Amino acid sequence: MKITIWLNGGPGCSSLDGLLQENGPFLWQSGQYEPVRNPYSWTNLTNLVYIDQPAGTGFSPGPSTVKNEIDVSNQFNDFWRRFIKTFSMQGYKVYITGESYAGQYIPYIAAGFLDQNDTIHFNLKGIQINDPSINEDGVMIYGKSYYYISILDKI
Repeated sequence: MKITIWLNGGPGCSSLDGLLQENGPFLWQSGQYEPVRNPYSWTNLTNLVYIDQPAGTGFSPGPSTVKNEIDVSNQFNDFWRRFIKTFSMQGYKVYITGESYAGQYIPYIAAGFLDQNDTIHFNLKGIQINDPSINEDGVMIYGKSYYYISILDKI
């Protein structure tokens, strides 16, 4: 069995955005009065859990006590071990994905999983980061952006 963790960006954005507007089993877009089935839902391929993290983000309760991404990883690892035990999901293959500011967190969370050296609770098999924020905004604004890169332009 496998499970995929979805983390939305932000910081502060609830992962319910991913559930309700992007890849969940139904979509509830702005201006719609009711949800509609999503034929392209990722739930067709994997068990999916949408998590608001760190604490204090989105609808997760409590004040945020993290000061950096290592704290985020440690807090998430503690949560994940309890989640796996609670729902008897020991040994599941785990994939971590998300978007935007999750690009800051996913590498640290993945490294934390691997550092556990525990495939019973942290059986990480892969990560994917979509449209990532991978640095401070002040640094990223100086990065070059290209519409395409073609080898034919070099010939």
